[in-house]
Amino acid sequence: MYVMMLSLYCLLLLPMICLSDELSLKKSMFGGPISSKNCDVIHYNGPTVGGLTGGSLINCDSNSNNLIRGQCAMSLADAIVYCNQISDCVGYLITTNKQWHTTFDRNGITTVLLYGTGATFGTNQEWYIYTKQCLKYIT
Repeated sequence: MYVMMLSLYCLLLLPMICLSDELSLKKSMFGGPISSKNCDVIHYNGPTVGGLTGGSLINCDSNSNNLIRGQCAMSLADAIVYCNQISDCVGYLITTNKQWHTTFDRNGITTVLLYGTGATFGTNQEWYIYTKQCLKYIT
């Protein structure tokens, strides 16, 4: 799956870089925090079904894009940018719950929740989990 996605990415966006015989990608296997500072590419795996049952949601009250005080809810695009920048962010949750979207979406743009280390999940069929993964260039 990664190879197919990266091949398409190479064909469309980065043909000169991807043609290099020396460049290859591997999924980072280190257990440390993932941020744009220690990854060449950040990818989000998912979706996995299940709502948050414990652990931590990210609090980003200092971010002007945050829509829920004490948590971190923002548009998907803003959430990915923010999550990529901080190592405490492990991924995001998105829901199919209409009431959630009626309440928190802005101008038809989907709102997601960011979650952190130690989060545990149940089997709530309305929530989908996307987990941040680090890819590093190797030669």
